[in-house]
Amino acid sequence: SSGINAEYGEEAGPCYHNTVTSYRPGVRRQQIDLTEEQPMVKRLLENGRKVQVHWAVWIAAREDCASHYFASIEYDEDPGSVELAEVDLPASPNWIKLESVAILEGCTSGVFIYEERGQDKPFWHGFYGVKILNPRITARIV
Repeated sequence: SSGINAEYGEEAGPCYHNTVTSYRPGVRRQQIDLTEEQPMVKRLLENGRKVQVHWAVWIAAREDCASHYFASIEYDEDPGSVELAEVDLPASPNWIKLESVAILEGCTSGVFIYEERGQDKPFWHGFYGVKILNPRITARIV
């Protein structure tokens, strides 16, 4: 389960573009293994504890082009994925902070993949993508 909070503000520092070089979304993926340095995590998860993820990111479109942004977490066990956010951004220099807390139901391995996708919508389609600043994921066992 997840809920999204949004807040708006000024640019807070250097960012990167979710660069798109074709007419498909630019994609970034990162595997996170909670058991790599803490082997006891797997035992806790096998005994019914759950992974809780807190996620936050600042995003913005180009000033002259609207964009689409999507973020999710995937894992091997059923149900296998949690959508963190899916947002259509207007053409604007303003930044939006997205934040979500999710419980990864059935994630007993302690391993999951964070994925974010971004793409320009109208003209400039397939060139720059969404501006992304300070994406953060914090996971804990609950």
